[in-house]
Amino acid sequence: MKPSSLLFVIAVLISLSACSRTDLSAGGDLDLVPAALDDFPCADAMLDSLVSLSVEGSTAGQRNELTGSCGGDEASDVAFVWTAPTTDTWEISTTGSAFDTILYVFEGGCDADELACNDDSGGDLLTSRVVVSVDEGTPLVIGVDGFDDESGAFRLVIQPFP
Repeated sequence: MKPSSLLFVIAVLISLSACSRTDLSAGGDLDLVPAALDDFPCADAMLDSLVSLSVEGSTAGQRNELTGSCGGDEASDVAFVWTAPTTDTWEISTTGSAFDTILYVFEGGCDADELACNDDSGGDLLTSRVVVSVDEGTPLVIGVDGFDDESGAFRLVIQPFP
């Protein structure tokens, strides 16, 4: 399980269009399915397996556990587990984040093969965006990290690639 200093509050709102927005902020206990999260010791939260998903939170003050091939070895990070609801090509981005992000995706686990890593192609020069093709039921570990030692408020968006 996560260190006791890692505190999150999570609220999930599901709309009729099957979109979800999860708000993570420091200050509370993580109320998730511990058995599933135990399979991913690097992850901070498990996300709903929805077709479109938006998560907001902060990497500030979090641990520095993961690193992608394109960077993230000095900044604090937050990692999520998301399972693809369908076989498709997915766009994952940090567009709208308040700092220079790095985004990486591992297929199947914390020490699994990296599917993608990106720094600065999220559309606003400092955020990140990756496109990955995965089969239905495949768990992805998605890391939101910072360039150099940067951290701050982030927005993570997962949606089908047009």
